[in-house]
Amino acid sequence: MSFYLCYDLKGIQQYIFQIPKLTCCIGGSRMIDEFDRQNAREINIPSVKLIYTGGGKGAFQCESRESMDLLKEKLVSSARSKALTIRFGMDEDYTRAAREIRETFCYQPDSLEGHPCELSGLYPTEESDGIHPLIAKRERAGRADWNGQSLASGLEKEFLSALNSKYSGCSFRFFHNVNAADPDGIDGAASLGNRNRWAVVCMDGNDMGLQFLKFREQKKSEAEWQEWLKEMSQKLDECTRKATAAGIVQVTQAHLDEIPEYPEVLPIRPLIVGGDDVTVLVSCRYAMLFVETVMKAFEQESSRTPDLWIGTGGRLTISAGILFSPVTLPLHSALNYTEMLLASAKTHGRDLKKQKGTNASPACLDWESVTEGLLDSPAARRQREFLFEDHETGHSVELTMRPYSTEELDALENMKEMLEEIPANIRYQFHPALFASKPERMAFYARIGKNYPFVKNLLMEPLEGIYEKYGAWWENTGSKQRTRVLDALLLLQEENRMTQETIPTEEE
Repeated sequence: MSFYLCYDLKGIQQYIFQIPKLTCCIGGSRMIDEFDRQNAREINIPSVKLIYTGGGKGAFQCESRESMDLLKEKLVSSARSKALTIRFGMDEDYTRAAREIRETFCYQPDSLEGHPCELSGLYPTEESDGIHPLIAKRERAGRADWNGQSLASGLEKEFLSALNSKYSGCSFRFFHNVNAADPDGIDGAASLGNRNRWAVVCMDGNDMGLQFLKFREQKKSEAEWQEWLKEMSQKLDECTRKATAAGIVQVTQAHLDEIPEYPEVLPIRPLIVGGDDVTVLVSCRYAMLFVETVMKAFEQESSRTPDLWIGTGGRLTISAGILFSPVTLPLHSALNYTEMLLASAKTHGRDLKKQKGTNASPACLDWESVTEGLLDSPAARRQREFLFEDHETGHSVELTMRPYSTEELDALENMKEMLEEIPANIRYQFHPALFASKPERMAFYARIGKNYPFVKNLLMEPLEGIYEKYGAWWENTGSKQRTRVLDALLLLQEENRMTQETIPTEEE
């Protein structure tokens, strides 16, 4: 009797971001990548067949319980050597093994003697430098490709090799440190435009559960199931890697087009790329470019093997959340917020799928831009700043239409191009003017229409005896009116921020 053993590295995002130091986050990311692509894949046990590993998850088929127990022992040992918590699902049925956690092995330090680690505060240590050995190992891993060393993770090597072959004679690397006050961080800060901001991007594939359900419904044999599962899982990981590589290439090209000479440090840092998950840090200037490129490349790459994606009409899509934030915002907080944006985008995609009756949920995107260090939630923020009841008209007014599908983003881009000709100081007047009663909004249209008549025409609202319809920039459904104007302006505002350096350079 054969068994499936599925592992899941519990809380990989918490593991990566729990230490508020970028090199430690990078080191944590590399350790997870090393676990998936080296430690787990290199285990050689007779009667154990690898199905897939990637993104902190993996699956094996074991011909006996004894071989499964031995495999589990080796995986636990590798996880402990990296301070990872690993959990397992085990069953004769793959679906139950993948979904039902049976055992969890939490990392616990061998000794509780000493003082808390000075770098992480996580584990007690008696080391003379005050840093726990595993944390020191992780921090070293985060700096491993500095000073001529080439110990970056396998995925990073894959991405960088592709770039260095495309741009002959270059030796690129991803940023590790963006603190301009640190000599090691000067180049990283410059890659972000000497602006203390970056974009946290989280992406995740849509409708993956449907692939399993549809295949099971076809009542294929166990051999066919195992063959499909292995091929599908490996191809999914390949789609994610190739799409991310395409995004990195586009960001690199855009960056090179804007600077006079080739830099060594690129304005992007991949952290998680595996399975159908992508998490990167990238310059705010290129975040939308990266996401849109990955969305397009992911769908194109998946469509090369349509027989694998039986649940979504032969193709896959991927959605994204983007948080434009200060680099000083703790990464674990930024990541939690970005995950909420991603969930919002995926929900919008499922809603559109129901409305349009499509096989696959459309690729969707939600984003937010913050300047403060305190976060609540996207829903609470939008309820407070973009939604209100206009007692003058009895209408509910929504000043945002986020999240967006890729098709809806095209319309937003056209609006953004039209608004770009308006000076930034006037753009800032839109939000308070639209977040007001109808008489005040109408007065704003009259004022701005003197110099920008197209804005007045496109935002005008019905006025008895003068205007009968809403302008094209409003959507009106009964007692609700919505506009995407502020969404376009927020993107322009973020672009404007990136033109203003906040970090003094040596020339200054």
